[in-house]
Amino acid sequence: MSDRVARLAELRRQRNGQPSDDVKASSGNSAVPEIGHQSIGSATETLSAPHDGTQEPQHETSDDAMEEDNGYNSDLKRDIAPLLAKAERKTDAALNRLILKRYQETQQQAAQAQEIRNTPLKLILTNRIGIRCLSTPVEPKEKANSIVDALPGNNLISKTGILATSAAAAVYGISNELVVLHDETILVVTFSTFVALCAKFVAPLYTEWADGEIKKVNDLLNESKNKHVSAVKGRIDSVSQLKEVVNTTKSLFDISRETAKLEAETFELKQKLAVAHEAKATLDSWVRFEQQQRQLEQEQLLKSVLDKVNKEVENPKFQDKVLAEAVAEVEKVFAKA
Repeated sequence: MSDRVARLAELRRQRNGQPSDDVKASSGNSAVPEIGHQSIGSATETLSAPHDGTQEPQHETSDDAMEEDNGYNSDLKRDIAPLLAKAERKTDAALNRLILKRYQETQQQAAQAQEIRNTPLKLILTNRIGIRCLSTPVEPKEKANSIVDALPGNNLISKTGILATSAAAAVYGISNELVVLHDETILVVTFSTFVALCAKFVAPLYTEWADGEIKKVNDLLNESKNKHVSAVKGRIDSVSQLKEVVNTTKSLFDISRETAKLEAETFELKQKLAVAHEAKATLDSWVRFEQQQRQLEQEQLLKSVLDKVNKEVENPKFQDKVLAEAVAEVEKVFAKA
């Protein structure tokens, strides 16, 4: 097909007066995709459009050349149309496969999500059914009585009448198309059944779980309350032990005041004692000084007296007088003897 298109293009260029080397350079695999991506009209316009200024003027084109050109264009359209149709079919098939693949993936994900959501209910139903199988089988009579007792009414006649009336109303509604069964009805019935099963099987488990959680929370609150009460009591006891702190503080204040007073008196006595010691030391120094002065005066007096006595003794008159007095006393002594 590409060879035919290249040949037609070469004939077109030769008719317009262009060399065939450019046609060989442009003919190849790249011509087919370029034509395939264009519409039939655009391909026709591309082939019929002039390429450069070397082509012959339009008024010089003969009727045979016009007819040949139209024949080439019709052949080109006829050859390109199957390719375009095939490309469109392949594109539609690929698009359909992609859409189908995406739809299958979406359905698979939805099925997985539904399976995950239904897993707890399946487990619950399995457990319930297992427990029911292990229990004692119910007799058909008792089961029938339980079904009859579940019907509204006070006696068997009223229950039978209510059941018959309900069945007749359902048949009448369905026959007269008052009650239409379609997809939405099945969906509502299925949803109602699912809700009833959940209310029957899941509600007790949820109630048990909720009671356990409530009990757990109550236990935590009670434990916290008891701990708080114990802490408050301990604080009250510790504070009650300090109830005599005021009297103790007053006593300590009195003792500290007396201690300060005694310390002040002690300091005063120490100061007085220090002054007394200093005064005594001063007086002792004065006494020693006076003793030294008296001793010095006595020595001077003794020296002066001795000098005076020695001077008087050396006086002849005094010697004579003393001698006379001594002789007189001796005579008196001898006279008395």
